[in-house]
Amino acid sequence: MQKAWSDAEFKQQLIENPREAFAALGVELPAHLAGVNLKVVENTADTLHLVLPAPPPTEGELSDDELDGVAGGGIEWLGWRNAW
Repeated sequence: MQKAWSDAEFKQQLIENPREAFAALGVELPAHLAGVNLKVVENTADTLHLVLPAPPPTEGELSDDELDGVAGGGIEWLGWRNAW
């Protein structure tokens, strides 16, 4: 986050092409996110984005990988767990 706040060019890249921006930082996204659309939005003084999570599965149980992804906020894979 701090890099986006201090580097306007990186911030624009992060908004326009998150995968490319992550790769430039050496962050490798997990393979199961290969087909997932990533979208970066910016809150401002007068705009706050609220994100609705995807609906839960209608049947069955979550796999261990799915449980790991939702435990503790689900952003640890980005290495930002303590950056918030």
